[in-house]
Amino acid sequence: MTDVERVRKFIEKSDSITVEEISDITGIEIETIENMIKSGEVTLNSKMEEKYKQCVKCKKIIYSGRYCQECILDITGQLKTAFMNDRKRIVPDGQDWMRFVRN
Repeated sequence: MTDVERVRKFIEKSDSITVEEISDITGIEIETIENMIKSGEVTLNSKMEEKYKQCVKCKKIIYSGRYCQECILDITGQLKTAFMNDRKRIVPDGQDWMRFVRN
């Protein structure tokens, strides 16, 4: 029996089994099971779908929110870089106002 077949078997048997429980029982790594789900080799039952979602950006399985932690850090870094680059273009003119300098 292949790993995919073993995971499917456990999903069919139980409505509320988690990926972690499947991993503990089968010895298949969580990341491998998540990749099976992402690739469509394994389909979650309706109760499991309520619990597991995919990151909007990378499609990694997450349990809440819209983005995984890695993508949140990536997006935050990109925003920070963009903000700092924009901030370098703003030059005070000695008053309470700011002006933009075009390069």
